[in-house]
Amino acid sequence: MKLYNILTSHEQPVVVPFGKSHWKLVEDYEVKLYTNEGTYTFKMLKGWITDFRSGSSLIDWFLPKRGNSMYTAIVLCHDMGFSGHLSKNLIDELLRQGMILSGQPKYKADLAYQAVQTFGNSCYYELDEKMPRPYSNNRQFEIFRIYA
Repeated sequence: MKLYNILTSHEQPVVVPFGKSHWKLVEDYEVKLYTNEGTYTFKMLKGWITDFRSGSSLIDWFLPKRGNSMYTAIVLCHDMGFSGHLSKNLIDELLRQGMILSGQPKYKADLAYQAVQTFGNSCYYELDEKMPRPYSNNRQFEIFRIYA
């Protein structure tokens, strides 16, 4: 699968702090990932919660939690993907390609990919699995579609 472009409904998601290390959307936020397999649309509704981190917190010193519109968008798509909408391997690969597309150096994208492949298994949930707090209600605020 090849990622060609990332378009967002807003330059950056509109959020407010939620607890010590999370944020809650106060406006809906939509991201479209254009690939050779079709368009993947991720819509996160007002109330959706994120920590803006794709990968282990061990890489916080090396990779920003937010960046330009494409970078922030792919991080949030990866967070939403861990709700089970896509396979872990596919969402991890979309993260890698999206980071490169956003302007991050390939070696940083590869490191983030290795971090999520190695440490992300405990944070990935199948659609029929209950998610932990503070994400336990996130699926109520997620819409995912694929257009061929």
